[in-house]
Amino acid sequence: MYTMNGDHLALYFDTIFGLENNHSYVAVFGILLKLRQRATLRLQWRALLPSLKEYLSAGALVLVRTVGKVMSYTVCGREAALLGAVPAAAHNLMFNLGE
Repeated sequence: MYTMNGDHLALYFDTIFGLENNHSYVAVFGILLKLRQRATLRLQWRALLPSLKEYLSAGALVLVRTVGKVMSYTVCGREAALLGAVPAAAHNLMFNLGE
């Protein structure tokens, strides 16, 4: 019988949140394999379709916003670089402070 104790849970959460090195993935693989053997997932696609459409439409809006922000930061950084070293450094400083 397989039981999960605190050490296994710590490894699992450390791996998810990136708090450990890559070797933690090996430990989590066994946990996920046992979980997959115990749990069954049955989806009713017709019931999920309306919410999936809403999710994808919201995700598309977020994607468009993100691409727009990246493109505007890219154009501003390029223009600052064309102006010289001091404006580029000021743009870099303000970009890092603004996030």
